[in-house]
Amino acid sequence: MSHRRERTGRGVPRRAFGPPPLRVDATTLRRYFAATDPHPDVLLRNYHHEEPVAVDRHADARLAAVLLPFVDDGSPRFLMTRRHESISAPGHLCFPGGTHDTDDEHAIATALRETREETGLAADRIEPLGTLGRYYSHSGHEIVPVVGLVHPPYALTPNPREVDEILYLSADAAFRPHSYELRQHDPDDPRAHYFVALGKGAITGPTVCILMHLYECLAGFLSPSGPDAS
Repeated sequence: MSHRRERTGRGVPRRAFGPPPLRVDATTLRRYFAATDPHPDVLLRNYHHEEPVAVDRHADARLAAVLLPFVDDGSPRFLMTRRHESISAPGHLCFPGGTHDTDDEHAIATALRETREETGLAADRIEPLGTLGRYYSHSGHEIVPVVGLVHPPYALTPNPREVDEILYLSADAAFRPHSYELRQHDPDDPRAHYFVALGKGAITGPTVCILMHLYECLAGFLSPSGPDAS
């Protein structure tokens, strides 16, 4: 897998994100999860150039789950939300999701419940395909990403207390390496963060890392030497 080289404000070279462009649709995702054994203990990488969450903080992390809702009605895309200004991470673009409830049987149940509460998208319109492991965030969460297909027709009723806007990220943008830009905010600070521009905002934080992980998984699966080679 090739990688571009980028430089920070200090001129220090960094390895840039560079899997090949992919054409991904519902069939691709179904094939990937059908061929891939679930790996609940896989730790997703923090792709940002910053200090990772210390391992000794993992045990105290709050369980959470997010849904990567993939719509394929001829225009493959991910459904996303812009968080309301009055809740945590205000204005952030992210996948629907939230903290595990004691009544939730598993991470998929958490993701489906939170998606319904935030967007009004009913669970019977979602086909869960599988999970991607665990991501530990600096906010103190152990996040389990769940990938699911959304079956049209579906209705959306955004919760006005949690969601300012529902947006869509096209599969072409999600699986194109040049969509992922590395930004260093301060030339005197070595930290740098990936983002994907969307509308008037940007996808960053744990959300962009989860997308990058799925992208690399699918790139390996679809490569000529990967498990899907024929």
